[in-house]
Amino acid sequence: MKKNLLLISLLSLIAAPVFADDKPPAKQTETAKDESGWYTDYAEAQKAARKAKKPIIMLFTGSDWCGWCIKLERQILSKDEFKTWSEKKAVLFKADFPKKKKPAAEIARQNETLAQKFGIQGYPSVIVTDAHGKVLGNTGYQDMTPDKYTAHLDEIIAGKSKKKSAHK
Repeated sequence: MKKNLLLISLLSLIAAPVFADDKPPAKQTETAKDESGWYTDYAEAQKAARKAKKPIIMLFTGSDWCGWCIKLERQILSKDEFKTWSEKKAVLFKADFPKKKKPAAEIARQNETLAQKFGIQGYPSVIVTDAHGKVLGNTGYQDMTPDKYTAHLDEIIAGKSKKKSAHK
């Protein structure tokens, strides 16, 4: 019995390196993005925006409780037209305020600080900034197609839109 136990232990030690994954686990802070490709770390979003010379689209949302937020996501933000536009034109940052799955404490603090800094009073709020945080304009849910919404964002980026946030 002792021989069998010793043999199993020895085989385990020999086989362990074969099955081990030599890549370290990816950290969420390495990419600082959520599963949909939006940055969740504002400092990382700013770095990416400066490097790419693109504006930042900041989405303040209550992803699991806010009806207008869910509608904006389903109607516009999850669509291929928006994703294609954003890859070329902007860096996406999301400050989420969910009720069911709470974000990490540092992300929650960051999001609260940003909501105060940008004067967020309702959800969804979309703030468009340059790479350094200067506000170019804001909007929110608009009852538009993804193409019209991206054209609306293009106007804000170009400084041609005076239209402010409206939930509808």
